[in-house]
Parts: sequence; C-alpha cells; structure tokens
Amino acid sequence: MIGSQIAHYRIDKLLGEGGMGGVYLAEDLKHKRKVAIKALFSHLAMQQTVRERFRYEASTMAQLYHPNIVQLLDFIDENGLYLVMEYVEGIELDRYIITQNKHLPWPEAVEMLMQILDALSYAHRRGVIHRDLKPSNLMIDKTGRVKVLDFGVAKILDQTNSPSLTRTGTKIGTILYMSPEQVKGLPVDARADIYSLGVTLFQMLTGRCPYDLALENEFDISLKIVNEPLPRLSAYYTDIPSELQRIIDKATAKSPQNRYQDCYEFAEALHGLQQLYKEVEWQPVTIEPPADNVEDKPFDWNVFWEEKKYYLVSVFILLLAVTFVWLENTTIHKQIFRKHHTETELKARVYDYYKNLETHDFDKVKTFYAPQIEQYFNSNNQNQQQIKDLSERYWEKTPKEDHAIAWETFKAKEDENGNYTVRFTLSYHYRRNGQKKWQVVTAKTQIKLNNDLKIYAITGSN
Repeated sequence: MIGSQIAHYRIDKLLGEGGMGGVYLAEDLKHKRKVAIKALFSHLAMQQTVRERFRYEASTMAQLYHPNIVQLLDFIDENGLYLVMEYVEGIELDRYIITQNKHLPWPEAVEMLMQILDALSYAHRRGVIHRDLKPSNLMIDKTGRVKVLDFGVAKILDQTNSPSLTRTGTKIGTILYMSPEQVKGLPVDARADIYSLGVTLFQMLTGRCPYDLALENEFDISLKIVNEPLPRLSAYYTDIPSELQRIIDKATAKSPQNRYQDCYEFAEALHGLQQLYKEVEWQPVTIEPPADNVEDKPFDWNVFWEEKKYYLVSVFILLLAVTFVWLENTTIHKQIFRKHHTETELKARVYDYYKNLETHDFDKVKTFYAPQIEQYFNSNNQNQQQIKDLSERYWEKTPKEDHAIAWETFKAKEDENGNYTVRFTLSYHYRRNGQKKWQVVTAKTQIKLNNDLKIYAITGSN
C-alpha cells in the first residue's frame, strides 16, 4: 500500500499492525495535513456484517469531539474499509510505562486516569462504549495529554465469527483487560469500560498486567477474570496508598452492580484521594552568595566602554529601527504580534474552562477570565471579584455540576482585532443540595475571548 492513494489520501508509511489490520501514516492532499489510516484486513472487509456495522459505527464515532479522544476525520468503504483518524505524535501507554522505570508514580497515574475518565464520560453520555480499553489504545502526546484510540472499533468487529478475533496474543483477541461479562459473552454497558480502566490503572501502578499470556492460556485467564480478584498492589510496591487498592477493587468488581456506576463516580473517588494526599508544590530556592565573598572594586567607565561598546552600539541601532517601524505603522506592529488561534485551540480552551468550573475552585477558574468582563450572562461590566462572589454563592447551593458541549454545533469567528466569538449548544447537568436527581438545561451559549484567549463576555439562552 505504501505510495498508493485512497481517495485524497497518499499512503506514506506503515505505523504498525494489529489483529484487525494495519495502521498507516498518510498525507491528506486536500487539507494538507498528516493523518493516520486504519485499514481493515481484506478478509474482514469482505464480510457483509462487518461492512454494515462499519458504516453505522464510523458515522457515530465521527461525531465525537473531545481533547482526550483521537478524532475520526473520515471513513471510506470503497475497495476496502478505512478509518481516517487524527494523527497523534506520541507513545502508547504500555510503552510509556516501560520508559518510566517500568511503572508510574501514583499521582501521575491518577492524573492520567482522570483525563481518560473525562473522555469516557463524554462518550458514554452519547451512548458510545469503547469495549476494548487497554494501554495500547491510549496514547500520550508530546504535551502529556492522554488520547483514547479506537472508539467503536470493537463493536464493528463484534460477532463476525472471524478466526482473527480469537487468536491468542493479537490485539483484538487478547482478553487481558476484558470484564467478566465480556468474557462470558453477556451484554455490556459503560461499566465494562470502567472494569477495563481499573485493570489499566493496576498496570500503570505496577508496570505489569495482572495476567500473562506467556504463562497461561486464554481459558485459564478467563477463569481468573470471572472468579478471582486482581493481585494486591502491595505485592509489587509498598508505597502505593491503600486507598488506591480499594478504588481498584471497586472498579474491577466481578458484578457490574458493585462497580462504580459511571465515570463520574470513579473520578470522584480519585479526586478524593488527590485531596487527601495534596502536597505543597516544591519550589527551588535560589541562594545569593554571601556579601562577604563579593570583592568590592571601584567602577571604571573606560574599562566598561571598551568591553561593551560594540554591544551598546548594536542595541542603539536596533532600538532606532524598532522605533521607526512603530511610528511609521502601528498597524503592522499589531499584526506582527497578534496571535492566531486555530479552532482546535479554541475548542480546547472552552473545554478546559468548563472542566475547571466544575472544580468549584475560583483560583483555577479566574485564569480564564479577563480582568473586566463586559457581559456575564445578565450582568454587565463585572470584575473578577464580583464574578467570584456570584459563583461561590451559586456553588453553595449546587455542589455538583457537569457541562457537555455539542461539538458539532461549535462555530468560531475571529474579528479584525484578533478577538474571537464562539457559539455552541451546551447541556448543563446539575444537582442541588438535598436532591438526588440530576437536572438538565440545554442552552445556546456564546463566549467572547480576547487574543490571549481570556473570556471577556459570556451569554446563554434557552
């Protein structure tokens, strides 16, 4: 396939192969960008059941937009089956663990898991279950952000009766991270993903999967998954908090009814652990040399001029040039120093704003606001202190809230001054004090951000 072209994608390089097909680095000739293309093996692509399920699942996957989910950009069902995905430069979680002394410090593991849970919660609310969560389906990009791969792929391949799906050791065939109900062939829901994530957390903390296909066959492992709890963390490392053992035990309970019932519950348990062990960040201390060690010499202008004259003349000429350009055309100056932000950056900024809003920690939230807010819903010209007072009064009555953005409605526009207006539909889920049932409000929301991506206006309407 290398060098060939599929639609407007040129295949450049094989990135790897798994139980369902190969993954290729390709060039999107239409949009001038790199993409990853997953090509299903031909014997799978020829099966009518796979092709039918492919079209449905791919269209569903394409509607998922989340900073922690690898986005499906396109799908092709001519002369084969191909999924065109966002290309992520990074490393799979299982390989990353090996590079980090073969296991991760528990605070890092928990922080990563919180990102994954956020992505899963977003997908689960839209009725999408992953079904095949494992470290090799989790990517760490160059910024340290975790990205979930292959949403919906397991369902495309489900019930195909293909021998490639049961080969020991293949990526699709492995049962190492499957929930007991998956092993038994029972119907699954979002709690199967929670189980798989609990096993993944075990591997992040210990550097090893609780089961080993090199030592046991799949049948023996399936019996352990159904009947035996995971090994104890303390058997590998003694510095892991005992609370994490209880969290993993609940996430990997044999019965779905005994697990965390959704990603929010799982994340709440991890957040509670983070708060319990919250530490003051270490800051390096700079020590000035003692005054007694400094030799006091008289200042000599002649020596200073001889040493610095070429440097000073160069700086003087540069300052003259800059001043001339500034006076000649301040518009050019503004254009040079104005930052241009992509739609992806704007989406990530809005997403991060709402996630920080849900922490109810205004010190985090205020970093998203400009010093003066022109419009804050029904209030005009509010400063950060006024917004803090409004927010904290509201949070006292509403301890739990969740924001879900319909990313397919997201529109962004830049004005001539480099400011941005973004519009989207927001589903706001909240629970007031004393209430067990979540309330939902859907609103058309508009946020205005300056060139530094600080919010200076926010409005909403039903």
